[in-house]
Amino acid sequence: MIIVEKLMKVGGKEIPYTHIKNGGSKVCFMLSGAGYTYDRPLLYYSTMLMIEKNIDVIQIHYSYTAEELSQPLDKVSAMINKEVDPIVHEWTNAYEDRVFLGKSIGTIPILNKYKDRPKTKSILLTPLLKYEPFATLLERNSNEVLIFTGTKDHHYIQQRIKPLRNRTYATLVEIPDADHSLDNSPVNTLRSIETIKQVCTAIRGFL
Repeated sequence: MIIVEKLMKVGGKEIPYTHIKNGGSKVCFMLSGAGYTYDRPLLYYSTMLMIEKNIDVIQIHYSYTAEELSQPLDKVSAMINKEVDPIVHEWTNAYEDRVFLGKSIGTIPILNKYKDRPKTKSILLTPLLKYEPFATLLERNSNEVLIFTGTKDHHYIQQRIKPLRNRTYATLVEIPDADHSLDNSPVNTLRSIETIKQVCTAIRGFL
């Protein structure tokens, strides 16, 4: 395994990313949450699963201020898409198959641009379903997608969740009493650890 830290210049900004090379023919583009970085449990263990499955990993390290994220939804989407897309474009054709894994705001470019590409699977950790445009994009998905959401997540909206339960392409994992980090709410450490195991088991089967 080789780990390489790289930079991609996008406009006047340099976007860092980590390329974990396992020598496989499949790559996972990993897109973090706004404050949920790659050393946090869901993304750390997802990365370990990819390594276990001999899948290369590209972790994109964007970061935004609270002011940037408070912009209208279309501007936030365009901002994230602009920074992610050059890195995806640089590496997507180097692999036979692709997996996109996003957490929270990291699901935005997946839903906007990548979910329907050939030979592509998507894993969405706590997608932003309270925003109708993302829920609609997900309902119109055509490729396989694995979705995790918690019943205590503020993005857990029943009318947006219900249609996804009947989609043949979608595997929906609803975790009782889990918040936006998929931690148990109220705090229960052992149940949160069990949730990590549940998430990892589902991802392993999906891959």
